[in-house]
Amino acid sequence: MTARTLVAGVGSGSLHPLSQQTVPAAGIPAADHVRVIESPYGHDGFLIEAEQVTALVGELLG
Repeated sequence: MTARTLVAGVGSGSLHPLSQQTVPAAGIPAADHVRVIESPYGHDGFLIEAEQVTALVGELLG
């Protein structure tokens, strides 16, 4: 895979623990490391933490 890639997870997520995000990040050369969204809302944090998600999208597209 050569596409620009960013792998992220929610630090407090239990549905998809952050540790599971390291697997795809390790297998995709363009994804240098896992980005963490900090949120007390678990898995749903990616829906609520708009500023953090916006920053990640900006990093990917920048």
